[in-house]
Amino acid sequence: MVIGLWVVLMIIIDIIEIPHLASTRADNAEASIDFFMASINRTMYGIFILTLITSFIFRAWTKRNWYISLFFLVISGFYVVADFKP
Repeated sequence: MVIGLWVVLMIIIDIIEIPHLASTRADNAEASIDFFMASINRTMYGIFILTLITSFIFRAWTKRNWYISLFFLVISGFYVVADFKP
């Protein structure tokens, strides 16, 4: 649930900010694409951090539904590791 809210919040911020950047900056296409790519980074890092935090906070739920936490941890973990490689 927390991860879903995080993703929805990032989508709402993108929907608001990308058209704003496109209309106010001279390099509108480049600024919009840069913001979108940075938004993907923020979203994946947020999912990774939230998965780690919620695994400790909601231990009973994590014990019952460990495979959901593991799925998000593996997918976002691969992204974080790939982002650190040159």
